Amino acid sequence: MMFMAGCKPWCDLTDADLAGYRAYSNLSNYCDIALERPCLPITLLRHPLYRAASLYRLAKRLSSHHYHALAVESDLETFYKIASNRSPTYFQNLQTNRICGHPDAELALEYIRSRYLLVGFTDRHGDFVRELSKIFNWSSINIVSKPPDCERYRDSIGPRLRDLILSQNEEDLILFETMSKGYPAVPRRRTLAQKLVRQTIRSRKAVMHAASSLPRYLLRFSGKG
Repeated sequence: MMFMAGCKPWCDLTDADLAGYRAYSNLSNYCDIALERPCLPITLLRHPLYRAASLYRLAKRLSSHHYHALAVESDLETFYKIASNRSPTYFQNLQTNRICGHPDAELALEYIRSRYLLVGFTDRHGDFVRELSKIFNWSSINIVSKPPDCERYRDSIGPRLRDLILSQNEEDLILFETMSKGYPAVPRRRTLAQKLVRQTIRSRKAVMHAASSLPRYLLRFSGKG
């Protein structure tokens, strides 16, 4: 397979753009677009706490990462507070946004039910790949899963940081917990007060912050098919 930089974002794609390609992968939010060919989205979910911890380690490891300098100079808590404030759409409820284009767990679940081919968990990456291989009759692909996130990151997240991350990723947490209970599933009900608070926060963020722009890639598979 081959990654190609500089391709169009998902929302602007046409059938002509995808001619000759069997898969498309990027870092932008999913939305429905007018394509003649079938579209079968897939994705992986991660607990918001461990996504934040993993993102910190990634930024610290990759010199090309936008927040590399900050990660090198800061501990996890300081890094998250500063980076989340600067780029809320990248650090807060990113997974629900990626799945349906909105930080809304209920809508994300509806998209999963009605549009997605397969949804897995980073903690069970190997199982996800094996299921995908069965669906498409691929030859056996063995992926060795890493130790569970709770073992890798639990000790690096203190109570204060835990509360902050979860308060800023409520929709992602609802999505993760709901999907963890099995599929199909119904998310827990919100009270009217919770809905009003959520709408107020979302409106405020929409006014204060523009959507972040991230690299996008086009994925081409070799071989017949």
